Amino acid sequence: NQVSRELVNVCNAILHFEALRTRTTEALSSDTSFMTLLNRCKETCELSESCQSQISVIEEHLISL
Repeated sequence: NQVSRELVNVCNAILHFEALRTRTTEALSSDTSFMTLLNRCKETCELSESCQSQISVIEEHLISL
């Protein structure tokens, strides 16, 4: 999936940048939060790729309300 590949490339660039930062308590806490966010993004991409269901016309209409 193209979105997954782009997300991985962006994450790699961010992680390389983050590796150059100093290791303060605040930076480590921020890193933990960032990794949690990345894991949630990864799980969302995996779920999206494995999802086989489709939205019906009625469901689309309900969403637009």
